[in-house]
Amino acid sequence: MYLDNLIPNSLGALFSPYCLFHKLKQPRMVSYGLMANLLEARKRGLFAGVQGIVDVGANIGQYAYVAHAIFPSLPIHSFEPVPESYRALEDNFRKHAIPGAVHAVALGAECGEAEFLLQNNLEQSSFLAKLDQRDASTNAIRVKTATLDSYQSQIPPLDSYFLKIDTQGSEANVLRGASVFMRRCTVVQLEVAIRPTYAHQPPAHQLLSMMDDFGFDLVELLDMLRLSAAEGGALAEVDLLFRRKSLSSQG
Repeated sequence: MYLDNLIPNSLGALFSPYCLFHKLKQPRMVSYGLMANLLEARKRGLFAGVQGIVDVGANIGQYAYVAHAIFPSLPIHSFEPVPESYRALEDNFRKHAIPGAVHAVALGAECGEAEFLLQNNLEQSSFLAKLDQRDASTNAIRVKTATLDSYQSQIPPLDSYFLKIDTQGSEANVLRGASVFMRRCTVVQLEVAIRPTYAHQPPAHQLLSMMDDFGFDLVELLDMLRLSAAEGGALAEVDLLFRRKSLSSQG
């Protein structure tokens, strides 16, 4: 993770004791580097005006937990299609009193049903097949699909949303199904693959171009994942923060 790569773990408390407290309290739920960078972005005013959070690709609620710790008054709407993960997501919303709602649906470019590939590590489950077959699973389920635009009636009609998308390679399809909802977004966090993990995963430049077409500036690198040292240590994926162009200069 970004900060984790920059500073020794023993110095973490000096940089953000609040984040370290949450990491020690809920180690499974917190990425220290991501949380610290989100907190710093909030202090810089990059989330000014945001009224709610939409969390697409929620897994068991790790991101919702971190977001709630940083934005305790904001409602969070989390989307997760895998039944086992969804049940844990519901439990974590109750356990940590996270305001908002959870939704058992996979967001994408179309409404209906689709095959979803489960991985041994459920966090890596996706509509797309893994490129590395040594780490792949053939277990598939059918899941309900919807576009974010079609789901707007089930989300409060707020004027300014923070949208986070981390869907293991199908981020472009989520954006394609959100052309109307994006007008209500002020800030977007997007996972972008530098080196693809899944078949047919869109290249980084395609996602950057889509965000530019939607009218967003890239304003921050929030997190990063590198290949192992044995694989050369190159960047594998990054979490990028975008802010609407008319507002980014104010950050």
